[in-house]
Amino acid sequence: MSFDNQRLLRVHFHADCSFFSGAERMMPLIWNSPVANDSLEMSITYRSTAPFSSELQVFAPSSLAQKPLSLPTPFGRMQIDPDGGLKSQLKRINNMLRAFGDALLNYPRFALCSFRIWRVLKSDVPDVVHLNNGGWPGAISVRAAAVASKLAGVNRTVLVVNNMAFGYRSPQRWLDYPIDRLVKNCVDVFVTASEDAGFRLDEVLNLRPSLRVRIPNSFPLEPEVNAYSTDPALSERDPEMVIVGSVGLLTSRKGQTYLVSAFSKLISDHPHLGKKVKLWLIGEGEDRQKIEDLVSELDLADRVRLFGQRADYLDIMKCMNIYVQPSVENEDSPLATLEAMKLKLPVIGSSVGGIKEQIVHSETGLLVPATDVTALAEALHKLIVDPELGRTQGLLGYQRSITHFSPDALVSNYLGLYGEMRDC
Repeated sequence: MSFDNQRLLRVHFHADCSFFSGAERMMPLIWNSPVANDSLEMSITYRSTAPFSSELQVFAPSSLAQKPLSLPTPFGRMQIDPDGGLKSQLKRINNMLRAFGDALLNYPRFALCSFRIWRVLKSDVPDVVHLNNGGWPGAISVRAAAVASKLAGVNRTVLVVNNMAFGYRSPQRWLDYPIDRLVKNCVDVFVTASEDAGFRLDEVLNLRPSLRVRIPNSFPLEPEVNAYSTDPALSERDPEMVIVGSVGLLTSRKGQTYLVSAFSKLISDHPHLGKKVKLWLIGEGEDRQKIEDLVSELDLADRVRLFGQRADYLDIMKCMNIYVQPSVENEDSPLATLEAMKLKLPVIGSSVGGIKEQIVHSETGLLVPATDVTALAEALHKLIVDPELGRTQGLLGYQRSITHFSPDALVSNYLGLYGEMRDC
């Protein structure tokens, strides 16, 4: 879509994350689109952190006006060792006090974020504000930016919710209720990547159908990867080895512990595969120690490798034979699944959230019930013993990624939203 014979539409983005995560990766598809650059004048504010600022420079074109902001953030939590005795109890008390402090400071933080973002928007009011939120409630500053947009006189506001919304089942969320209602009244359209995430958001915020649209996530059609990663352990690997892999934050909702358990069951049920398969996990997070302990307990130290957070993760994925998305809950439309499809890998995914919309069962991959270790082990075995099936599913998944999750479609959808707002 273009806006011929009209001035460029000014679109301002706001994001808040400690690093440039999957939820942020949709914005660069717009920023770097020739069609969008012919139609839009774009800028961004964001909560300033060293990782986010550094990674933003990789994804953002020089034409994107950037303004990092110093914004308040919630207190961090201490990781708890379940077998740590008195020390763990003290950490639990510490976390409870921090949560209580967060609750007390929630409204002042919201007001301060709203004021600081309002000052930026008011100085040069854009036509559209595009808010990128990592779920709901997500970052306090992103919700505050919706109010700041309204106060600054912005014509229309788009808020993208990149994960499943949380209802009011905790004291923290009870206190969020007034903020949620205020933000809802300041947003003109909410965007989710999957219908499941949209239905959850409708339920939590009591949205009218006209207030929400679905725009599927996407990824560049041809990922920029090398033949092999620079990691010598990868370039020298046995070509006969079957590599099962997964990418994601190491946290309970991503389900890596179930994948490790399923991998162990696979080897236990089919001992002849023991020396022919390996499991690679890419990512970092609070569950790393738990996963390492499970690997040790199941005697898989020589079969499982944890890579940590890697900038060359796509190169590592290129060396995989099977990709698994073992998420347990609160999963919208994981970018890693689409990346695996673009790399022509057969994909096994949990039948939760937007994963069901990404994978066509038995055609472009396999869907298994979340947390079902036996079903996941059987799906792995099916693809390992029938590599031709894996190649066929990988090719069909690649075709699906082009037709259903293309960057051009994503950009066109957002330009359509922005264009509708021009005359509002």
